[in-house]
Amino acid sequence: MRAINAHFAPELAFLRSLPAAIDAPNHIFVHAALPTEDLDALQTHPLSDCIKADAFAAQDVHFNKTVVVGHWPAALYSNKIACFNPILDRKRNVFSIDGGNAVKEEGQLNALIFPDVSSRDAVFTSVDSFPKYAALDAQQEGGNPFYLHWPDLECDILSEQNGLIQVRHRATGRLLSIPERFLYERAAPARFLDFSTHILPVSPGDTLSLLHPQRLSQGWYVKKNGIIGWYSGRISPVENN
Repeated sequence: MRAINAHFAPELAFLRSLPAAIDAPNHIFVHAALPTEDLDALQTHPLSDCIKADAFAAQDVHFNKTVVVGHWPAALYSNKIACFNPILDRKRNVFSIDGGNAVKEEGQLNALIFPDVSSRDAVFTSVDSFPKYAALDAQQEGGNPFYLHWPDLECDILSEQNGLIQVRHRATGRLLSIPERFLYERAAPARFLDFSTHILPVSPGDTLSLLHPQRLSQGWYVKKNGIIGWYSGRISPVENN
């Protein structure tokens, strides 16, 4: 830690000089959460109230300005579709933009783009480090998807065959067939890396981020437009990848 503090002293000093929240005409930007929209009253709150909050957009909060937060990956708000794109909750007026970059194996870095400082509207762009492939075949979306993710990862192993592990998810009772590569703790209760069963809708020419270099029994494990799932068709590397 001493070596890190010494080597990155200018960068750390810059980070420590930043405010806990940035107030814009129609938005407030904060790392994880905003305990109050009254920024004067915010001075009485510990800094930890702003920099750590689990599932902030699911809490009983409502704001006049749009509060833009990170910290909690957007994909964790669903146990069906693993989508790492930003989520705008107009009911609470919270914009969750954390793409799970460097936290989730399949994550991405999201950025909002505002036309000007007073604009209420924004578009986003994202980037990840995975190789890009073009889909060559069409595929219809599969039904009843499930997203196994932290913190509810505990499963009971029922059987194993041909590299697939049949499990029962303890929190929901859902039966899943998971490739062995996702297993990271076998002792009961077994735990797996985050895993999606979603069969993606795909058209020829769609760009896919290849999340695993080898085709598994369910097909290719990929990300399309920020959403994780499976594709069983043919793929071709994208030039200038």
